[in-house]
Amino acid sequence: MCSFSLTPDTVQYNQLSKEELVQLVVEQKKLRLATALTDRKPG
Repeated sequence: MCSFSLTPDTVQYNQLSKEELVQLVVEQKKLRLATALTDRKPG
């Protein structure tokens, strides 16, 4: 399971469509992947 979660009580949540929610999750995953790759020490 992805640790990324949205809380329904946020104002933006109610304004997002399902496609936008999916896109938001994808962008979050990309950001975390990029961060993990950046933090990984070579060797």
